[in-house]
Amino acid sequence: MNVLYRATSISLALLVAGCATQEPQVTRLPPRNPADVPRRPPVATPAPAPAATPQPVPQEEEESKARQSLQKQEVEDETRRLMSYQKNLFQIFKLSEIQAGFKEKPNALGVFELNSSKNGKLRLMLTQLPGSPVHLSVGTYNVNVDVVIDYVETLECVSSTCEGKTQNVVRSVPRTVQFYMAPRLGYVHRKDVSLVDPKSVEAKNRNYRSSYSDLVMTVQRISASPLPTRQSD
Repeated sequence: MNVLYRATSISLALLVAGCATQEPQVTRLPPRNPADVPRRPPVATPAPAPAATPQPVPQEEEESKARQSLQKQEVEDETRRLMSYQKNLFQIFKLSEIQAGFKEKPNALGVFELNSSKNGKLRLMLTQLPGSPVHLSVGTYNVNVDVVIDYVETLECVSSTCEGKTQNVVRSVPRTVQFYMAPRLGYVHRKDVSLVDPKSVEAKNRNYRSSYSDLVMTVQRISASPLPTRQSD
């Protein structure tokens, strides 16, 4: 009985000892080769924006601006000199009549005479005097010339009711003529002027034919004003 109990005790002790020393089974994976591990692509760092660099001004543009500045200064200087002669512009400009035949009256500046004219049409011309104290070369100007034309108009009847009869009428006609003086025109301008007054009753009456005599054209005033200079001038 004692032998059996001892054998049983020994068997139980060995069983307990075996369970206590037995380790759990762990499945181990083989080590990974670093070459087989996929690498993440590096995060791209945005490149810094390049600093804005000032664009160089083209040489042609600089030269154009310099020319315009110089021309502006030349025009201002020329205009200032011209305006200093505003009360005596006959030292700068010459007025003449080139169609009807008006002639300058001796020793009378700005007075022109003509014995007779058939149609009463004039063509005035304004030019720059060659020996002008202000030589115009860059500026553009309007020159207004106020004149009074005194004459005798002879009205001849051409109607069957009064054919051959004549009548003389003394007239005095004011005219303002504007001349455009510019470099591209060589500072020469021509303007047509008519003696016929469209308001007169005789001018509208076709029963009369007119002729003119004892014509005297007198300049009352001459003035100049500068205009903005254009590239074409």
